[in-house]
Amino acid sequence: LDGMDADQTILNRRTGEIIGVAGWKHERVSRFFDPALNARWQRIEELLGAQKNVSLWSVSDDFSRIVVIATSPTDAGFYHLYDTETDTIRQIFPRIDRVSRRNLGQAEVVSYTSRYGETLSAYGTHPHGVAADQPAPLLVMVHGGPHTRDFFDYNPRIQFLTSRGYRVIQPYFRGSTGKGRSFMEEGYGEWCQKLQDDVDDATLFMQNKGLASPE
Repeated sequence: LDGMDADQTILNRRTGEIIGVAGWKHERVSRFFDPALNARWQRIEELLGAQKNVSLWSVSDDFSRIVVIATSPTDAGFYHLYDTETDTIRQIFPRIDRVSRRNLGQAEVVSYTSRYGETLSAYGTHPHGVAADQPAPLLVMVHGGPHTRDFFDYNPRIQFLTSRGYRVIQPYFRGSTGKGRSFMEEGYGEWCQKLQDDVDDATLFMQNKGLASPE
C-alpha cells in the first residue's frame, strides 16, 4: 500500500464488508476500494490539512456523513463530522480532555545516514520554547520488539518529556515493522550489532548537528 505495510482492514460495520485498508508511512494513510468513497476520504484529508493522521470512526448507511478522528504529533486529536452534501467538516469533541495545546513540543521526521550507508529515519521532538536548531538535553527513546515501531503521532510520554525541556529522538532502526518484510528481516541476528548501530548513528547525528547539549 503506497510503499508501506497495511495494518488494518476497514469494515462497513453494518454489513461486515471490507471496504478499504489502512496503514502508516510516517503519517496515517487510508485507501478505499470504491472510487467515490476514496474521493470523499481525500477531501476529508484536504479539509483537515497536512500533518493530520486521520482514521475512520463511523459512517451513515449511505456514507453521506463520516466521523473521523484526526491526530498529529502535536495534537491529541478531535472527532470530526464530515457532511458530503454541504462539503463541510466540523469538530465534535476532543479525543482526550484537558490537554493543553500551548506548550507541546514540535515534531519532525529526521533523515540520517547509517555507518553502513543506508538512509534511515527517526522522529525528533523539540522542547517547547527551544528552536529546532538549538541544543537541548537529548533523550533517545528506543522502541521494544524489535518487530514493532514508533509512530509519528501524538505520544503523551514524549510530550511530557519535551515539556520538561528535553529533546527526544526515536530512531526507526532496521528490524522495525512498517517498511516491509526485508527491512524487518535486516534485524535478524543483528541485536547489539547493526540494529544497535542504527540507534547509535541517530544519536551521533543529533550530536553532530549540535542539537544535544554537550553537558
